[in-house]
Amino acid sequence: MIRRIGLALALVLTATVGARAQTNDDLSPEQRRALEALALADARSAMLQRVAALPLTPGSTVRDAMSRSVDLDRALRLWVRRLPRVGKTRIYSDGVAEANVQADAAELHNELERLLEAVPGLSVETGLTTAIVQSAARSWQSQWATGRAVSEEPFAEHRPVGWENVTNEGMDLARRAAMADAHEALLRNAARLPVTNALRLEEFLATDDAVRAAARTALERTAVVSVEYAADQVAVATAELSIQELHRILTRVHQEHYRGTDFAPADFRQMVLLAKRDELTATGLAAPPERTIIRARPAPLELNAPAWATETRTARGQFFPTERVVPEMSARLQAAYLDALDHLHETIMALVIQRDVTVAEFIGYHQELKPDITLFLTSAHIAAPPRELLDDGVEVTVELPLRRFWEILRRKMRLVEAEPGQTSD
Repeated sequence: MIRRIGLALALVLTATVGARAQTNDDLSPEQRRALEALALADARSAMLQRVAALPLTPGSTVRDAMSRSVDLDRALRLWVRRLPRVGKTRIYSDGVAEANVQADAAELHNELERLLEAVPGLSVETGLTTAIVQSAARSWQSQWATGRAVSEEPFAEHRPVGWENVTNEGMDLARRAAMADAHEALLRNAARLPVTNALRLEEFLATDDAVRAAARTALERTAVVSVEYAADQVAVATAELSIQELHRILTRVHQEHYRGTDFAPADFRQMVLLAKRDELTATGLAAPPERTIIRARPAPLELNAPAWATETRTARGQFFPTERVVPEMSARLQAAYLDALDHLHETIMALVIQRDVTVAEFIGYHQELKPDITLFLTSAHIAAPPRELLDDGVEVTVELPLRRFWEILRRKMRLVEAEPGQTSD
């Protein structure tokens, strides 16, 4: 049963002014690193959902294309997992950590085109073409995602960070599935190698089911695989196989299972020369089954949070040089960004919490919230391409989701369990 809570604000406003806020000074360096890793992993998971939801054609999205191709699905997941954190991780006094990541629309466009060129048959599998991707990318905006982690969640020393609520069975199943995915990816990567100037290894593997099965079995037995339990609760397996070892495998498979005449052992020596590298690598991904994850108790359902708590506010900032020497564009953008933050601050201070109590009035009773609010304002991000104005001016538009801001304020309010219709105004 989900508990329903209301907020008794009037009592809070009579609380002692200057009460000391909870701090994270007692967090060890290991715990801070764990929080940062979890927040970044959560941000990348959120970003994957945003990228997958981007439109490709009328009625279809990137997610639809991913569902039709294992190669595309794996490649885009790996691309998102490599996105760097933007700025520093924000760790608030209540133990919540937040991290941001950004996916540049142009870079995603380039990655999709690269994959279409590098992976034979991908266009046929997904129905995507370079023209379709180019057309879709014109409407894409760069995506922004925020991830969070909470220090109240236990960090078990004998568990990888992020896997504290996964059973031993779940970890083992995720490991095995990631290894199998890595082996499959390694075989697919090998299949793309040219054997001659006209043929790829895929043509040899496709000559008979026994040939492909024997090659895969030998590859699984020979490849070196390492598994990492990533903080986003995904097992990441990395498989490695030298080209020389692949040559030996194929020569043996040809001798024992091949019955055709189109390929000779000498072709695999040619493959080694054409490969122009010494080693094949591939990555496999897998998550633990849902049934092996121990779910936490659902959070209480708020009954009377203000409407703005789920909204996003935007603001514009401008900067015009006043000196003869015009600053670099990066400096002008930073100045415009700070101007936009000032406007955002004015906006959120005027928000009404309950009755006629504004945020500014509420903070007047709780000065200890100011450091967290200042930290929260730094999470605002540029929401649209900057505009160049006359006289070397520049304008930026920033946006800021207010949910975290509401959580900061709510810490100084007394929670009251209530049934629907019994909320406290």
